[in-house]
Amino acid sequence: MSIDAVFAQFFDNIHDPRQHAKIYYPFYDVLFLTVCAVIGGAEGWEDIEDFGEVHLPWFQSKGLFKVSAAKSAYLPSLYCTTFFA
Repeated sequence: MSIDAVFAQFFDNIHDPRQHAKIYYPFYDVLFLTVCAVIGGAEGWEDIEDFGEVHLPWFQSKGLFKVSAAKSAYLPSLYCTTFFA
């Protein structure tokens, strides 16, 4: 089983409370980016954004971030909405 499949299976039960029409970045994509970036040494939202931009071709090869990587201004509100709503 690939690491993507294991990750998806583990985090599949997290509910995304956002309105479907307002979703620009899929929750799974952002969560996967965040975990990868933190493992890679990211210490804040801007580091996560930078990691996503640098590794965008790799993420896209996995079928994630079809247009662009998540922006740092977007990340805190996504996590607050999801985990503290």
